[in-house]
Amino acid sequence: MRTDIVLEHKDQPHKIIIDTKFYKEALAHHYDTNKARSAHLYQIFAYLLNSEDGSILNEHSEGFLLYPQVKERLRLEYLYKKHRIRVCTVDLNQSWEDIEKELLDLL
Repeated sequence: MRTDIVLEHKDQPHKIIIDTKFYKEALAHHYDTNKARSAHLYQIFAYLLNSEDGSILNEHSEGFLLYPQVKERLRLEYLYKKHRIRVCTVDLNQSWEDIEKELLDLL
């Protein structure tokens, strides 16, 4: 298993594992509700569990599922054990400067 992006803070023990997805719909539809795709949540959580090595850096790593924004902006957050997992979209229909700002704001 290989992650798409791993960010580590040089001055603080903190790691963010980002997995990017390209789906028409970021959420899965089940009856009348929309939910985060469980397979994607399992995948990012597996990355987080596999990164645990007893170090402070990996103890509270974050997982991040990033999708292109199609209809609606998403900013979902889950907490599982010591790991925060976020599901977010980014609007790719804007200038690269605005995309960069949106991505940096997410971090």
